Amino acid sequence: MELLASLSVSSDAPEGAEHPRLAGYKNLGKFEENQRQRRSDDMQKRNQSRDDWVMRGRYIVEDENMEELNPEQVNPFAPRPRRKCHFKDMLMFSDWLVDIPETMSSEWTLMAAPVGRRCLVVGHRNKTNIFYKNGYLSLQFESTLPGGGPIHPESLTILDCICESKRVTKNSKFYVLDLLWWNNKMYTDSDFTVRQFFMRSKIEELNIENKNANKANQFIPLPTCPCLPEAMAEFMKTEFPYELDGLLFYFNSGFYISEQTPLVGWLKPWMLPEILGVPIPEYLQRNQHSQDFIQDYNRAFGHLTSTQIKEEKERKRQEDEKKRQKKAEEKKKQKEEKKKKWEENKNNSDKILEENMDLEEDNNEIKMAENAKIDNDDI
Repeated sequence: MELLASLSVSSDAPEGAEHPRLAGYKNLGKFEENQRQRRSDDMQKRNQSRDDWVMRGRYIVEDENMEELNPEQVNPFAPRPRRKCHFKDMLMFSDWLVDIPETMSSEWTLMAAPVGRRCLVVGHRNKTNIFYKNGYLSLQFESTLPGGGPIHPESLTILDCICESKRVTKNSKFYVLDLLWWNNKMYTDSDFTVRQFFMRSKIEELNIENKNANKANQFIPLPTCPCLPEAMAEFMKTEFPYELDGLLFYFNSGFYISEQTPLVGWLKPWMLPEILGVPIPEYLQRNQHSQDFIQDYNRAFGHLTSTQIKEEKERKRQEDEKKRQKKAEEKKKQKEEKKKKWEENKNNSDKILEENMDLEEDNNEIKMAENAKIDNDDI
């Protein structure tokens, strides 16, 4: 924290320059280095991620049993029916921005996220389906999205959104974070900047075409700005039409990956002056240290970073491998013991058979001797 407090703010940084506090953050320790490495690792997953998304899309399109839901008839306390959960673990989640990328000013984009409920909006077969992040289908209604209403009802459209309120209704507004599918075309393997361009242009066209509809402007793209210090300072002066929850930092070349990833960073608004040296309006300021808040938050909510999740998965994989090896060794040992026992039984059987044969021979010899004696007596 002394390191953070000792860093000064430069307000006249030239356009395209790195963040004034970048040098001070380069050597914060193993945690930041791990995030840097994890960011590099995630960028290598593009091909595998694309194959996964193609498979997911196929499952969704081929599923003839998309669950019907009438919110007015559903008992919230009733057990939920078991069903295929194609939409579980589909969302992309951010990491705390503890390592500032060296290309922050030129290759990252800032997005202002509102308070609300994260959800996946899926337009398919004439219905707009709202899924929570655990894959639970919360609501169905008709919208102007392709596939989500009378427009191209057999199309597939998937948006990553934040609903304006915790209680999702058919009249709720949805702030769009990202575009996954639009009208049967997949965008998850496209760069973030490409996804944002198509998402904004498609929604703008949709709103123009349906300006007289009851649900026009139901889906709203969120404001963004480049991660230049002066651009972010000006951006934070904006009077947002919603309660600001936090700030998302997207890597422009990043693809959409269904897990927590350092390709997306997250900060609370009041952290900007301390971490990035960006001034903010007084009403957003808070007298608290960023690192202390992050540690307290992680401890209170059991939050893990993407690096910790990766380490936990690796630890579990190693434990499973040890269990598998132990089970294989036990099975091998049981097999060897079974074989040994079989051989012992076979040897015992052979011995008994041999003894029986010897006994039979002795009996035959005795019988032959007795017969010979009878013959001699007869003579």
